[in-house]
Amino acid sequence: MLLSLHGNGFIRFDRENFSESQIMISAKERNDTNWDIVNRLLKKNKNFFVYIKLIHQFYQTGESHQFD
Repeated sequence: MLLSLHGNGFIRFDRENFSESQIMISAKERNDTNWDIVNRLLKKNKNFFVYIKLIHQFYQTGESHQFD
């Protein structure tokens, strides 16, 4: 219920055979960003902070990097 309420999707990955992975719940596309949620996640999750920095860098430079 919370996934659909917030527009998040859910993908079931098959580790043995990625082509067998399935989208269980499609995400809802949004044109706006909930900055309160983003800031909350940034404070609680260091990996999310690194992810946001990579996105920021991509939009500034067009360069993509692998996320470890």
